[in-house]
Amino acid sequence: MPAMQSFILQKEMENWGEWPSGRVKHEQMYSSGTLSQYSEDMASSPVLSMPVELFRQPIFQAYADVTSQIEALLRHIELRHILIPKPGELRQYLLRHQDMIDLLRHACETTSNRFGIRSQLSLKVYRDPEIEDQYLTLYVRQEQYDEQILDEIEEIRLRYEDLLADRSGWLLVTTDFRPPR
Repeated sequence: MPAMQSFILQKEMENWGEWPSGRVKHEQMYSSGTLSQYSEDMASSPVLSMPVELFRQPIFQAYADVTSQIEALLRHIELRHILIPKPGELRQYLLRHQDMIDLLRHACETTSNRFGIRSQLSLKVYRDPEIEDQYLTLYVRQEQYDEQILDEIEEIRLRYEDLLADRSGWLLVTTDFRPPR
């Protein structure tokens, strides 16, 4: 059990132990109409005020930081004119694979710099239909494909592929040889 959950459960058990008839007392106070006393007890109860306190913990601040990093990344990607057909799926993927944020930024910059305006770039979460697997795919699409496109894509992959070994997710830069949409 993660340390934070263990701490919460321990505190809940301690507090219910100090107030053994806690549930009965709350029900009696509520039914007897002494709502102000009930509210004061609820507000001062460490168990019941725990969620408010938890949101001040670094773990929740880190979550807020991660979501702001993801949103900044999405803006950065869009400014590079990379299409994101399903941004919600991309957000969910990056929340599950937070260690991919910096690598994705690097790969998008490198690919955008390399192909510029002569290509359309599109980023999506690919879901493998045969096995339960998903990964990020950055597609390079051109009106007329250069003969060197696969070599150029391979050069880009070589720049980030070694970094993927220690990541929880995966990224593939490729082409599907379709025209831009």
